[in-house]
Amino acid sequence: MSEAESVPTGSHLVLFAYEAWGHARPLCNLAARLAQGAEGTTVTFLTTPAFYDRVNSELLRNFDADEPHPLDRIRVIALNNPGAHALDTEGLHEAFAEALEKLVKGLPLQCVHTGTTYNAVPRPKAVIIDAVRRLSGPDQPIKVFAWIAAAASIMFRMSAPERLGGIGDLLAKSAEEATLKQVEIAEAAGDIAYGTSGTVVNIPGLPPMYDYEIEPQTSMGGKALNGGLCLLTYQVLNACDGIIHASPECYEPGTIAALRQWMVETTRPLYCAGPMVALGTRAEDVEKQQSDNTAGIDDFLASTLSRYGERSLLYISFGTVYWPMEPEKIWAFLNAVLDLKIPFLISHASPYLNVPSGMADKVKQCGHGLLTKYTPQQHILHHPATGWFLTHCGHNSTIEAICAGVPMICWPFFFDQPLNSLHLTQNLGVAYELFNVRTGSGLRPVHRLGKAPEGTPDSVKEEAREVLSLAFGEDGKRKREKMQALQQKVLDARSKQGASTRDIQAFLGTL
Repeated sequence: MSEAESVPTGSHLVLFAYEAWGHARPLCNLAARLAQGAEGTTVTFLTTPAFYDRVNSELLRNFDADEPHPLDRIRVIALNNPGAHALDTEGLHEAFAEALEKLVKGLPLQCVHTGTTYNAVPRPKAVIIDAVRRLSGPDQPIKVFAWIAAAASIMFRMSAPERLGGIGDLLAKSAEEATLKQVEIAEAAGDIAYGTSGTVVNIPGLPPMYDYEIEPQTSMGGKALNGGLCLLTYQVLNACDGIIHASPECYEPGTIAALRQWMVETTRPLYCAGPMVALGTRAEDVEKQQSDNTAGIDDFLASTLSRYGERSLLYISFGTVYWPMEPEKIWAFLNAVLDLKIPFLISHASPYLNVPSGMADKVKQCGHGLLTKYTPQQHILHHPATGWFLTHCGHNSTIEAICAGVPMICWPFFFDQPLNSLHLTQNLGVAYELFNVRTGSGLRPVHRLGKAPEGTPDSVKEEAREVLSLAFGEDGKRKREKMQALQQKVLDARSKQGASTRDIQAFLGTL
């Protein structure tokens, strides 16, 4: 067991996200910006053993190559995580509570991944975390800020009062529903949050949709597990001392205005700090080092650019967790891509994916496709060969695509993903959404279409051909122009005088 040197400290901030890379990766960016933004600030970044190396690498991407000792004021400490999967968070939550208690008491803290014991530093002035009970109080004056690495629209829906357009008191409603139906409160919360009745939902800043469209795919976790997460979101956002949002305000201005109104009424601040993407000179090289197939990916991208030209590639990724629960639909989509001879690159990092041997052979033989386990996504999105991004519309992927100026084809699963898709397609006009890929309650009528999707593999293939023909045609060019205008707005928020930079400075000023 080794003991880390003491770090010179002024303000001390504790950051923590659960084992979901879409939440942890932008939090790394925030950690770096907080450490850079105020001299003497120490950041303790709590993570899991599985994410320890990735977090350190991602932190490094936010610094320039000529910055000496960039991570000296960021302490990365892994906590015990006994959960069986990313959504099994109870044990990790307990480990966080124990670690925070030690930090508050000024005690050393050991990293379970490296065995390093970190010396005590002054008690934290604020905690920034995905989900935690309110910690502020007369005996423990620590501010707790909710870290929102998701669309503001879903957070508003789950947590805001009914009179403003939210669900209202989700905890009370779930308890009542659970008693009536004789089910667990988490399952009742899932039914309420994701909807089954066909009620029209009007979220500020978004077109109307049916409640069941918030879960257009049969979820991997089930209603009880996902309902439990919704309850936690409700409790956090109603108890926290403020919100730090991983997006710039210009991405969802209508929803942010409504969310800000609610926060003002409760005398709490909202800081829009995004986009949370690495912009240091180390960013590209360090990201590429995290893939086992960087050389093969770079060769494929260079070959695609040479053979097919700029903006010719379709990049396909559903993140590190999600994959269609009816995989025959993704292969139907891919068959349309093959028929149209569109060059493509598929990332299949999800543990839920098994690529059929016949499909793998078909991709290998076609000469214009690549299947790979893990991809350096930001590098691919910024490559001149990349034209379109087929995505689940996870918030991190959505913002990364916008920052790269790459329009999207949307295949959302649940939570904020269908809301991002609705916003991108209907409000911003920078994307297409696939409807026949829906499953479960998602096969009920779609509000904006006025009809139900067919939902068969044949209908998926037909829809794919239509959408891809539009995307790589004149209509797609118009969407790309709109995306490039949005890209500039979002990147401007990160400038020295940008709105997001001002919000981060305002947050640091409160410490």
